[in-house]
Amino acid sequence: MKIIAVGVTLIAIAVLIALAAIGNRPSKPKNATSANAKRADSESQTKVERTGSKRYRTEDFPIRSARDFLFYSTSYNWEAAGSYVTSIDAKGNVIHVTPDRIDTPTGFRVEWRRGSFRLTPQELKAFKDLLIEIRFPELSDEYIDTAWADGWQSIDTVIAGGKRKSVFTKNWAPKEIERLNDWLREHISRAPDRQPEDYTVISYEEAERYWKEKP
Repeated sequence: MKIIAVGVTLIAIAVLIALAAIGNRPSKPKNATSANAKRADSESQTKVERTGSKRYRTEDFPIRSARDFLFYSTSYNWEAAGSYVTSIDAKGNVIHVTPDRIDTPTGFRVEWRRGSFRLTPQELKAFKDLLIEIRFPELSDEYIDTAWADGWQSIDTVIAGGKRKSVFTKNWAPKEIERLNDWLREHISRAPDRQPEDYTVISYEEAERYWKEKP
């Protein structure tokens, strides 16, 4: 009987210890699920703010005919702590904001410059044709290389017929965006008659307004 009593006592003690352990176990915060949901919502909202668009059929995106046509691009330059800006409207009017690095004996400084000019009708047509050829409205909202980080990122946006399509690229870009960038370099940023030294020098604050006040 003593052996049975001792056994019962030991079992009771074991049960009490187990209950105490359960009581002392850290509980899951009541708001853990809602916190995760908020985090997911935040990440989703960030993506929406980054691109603000969805995919469209190219045929449903009136790039050639829209009176409200506008192309707008920002490309971040980490060295200058700001962005290149290129905008082209339906009449071919271009605004191009670019950092100009000036080397000095003690290092370098950056001057921000703005150019305003107009594409020829042939250039504007060729640019719109390119957007259609690469089927810009059908591209993904973003292209990101998470395995490599070189500090480069850009957003290209096309508005036409009340529709808006943006493509965010970071650390790499698909061939379609590479073709777009090549065209912009050839006809705007590196065109023989459109060089940064011929542009108007503007303040950092004015340049900042251009890359922050997106259409």
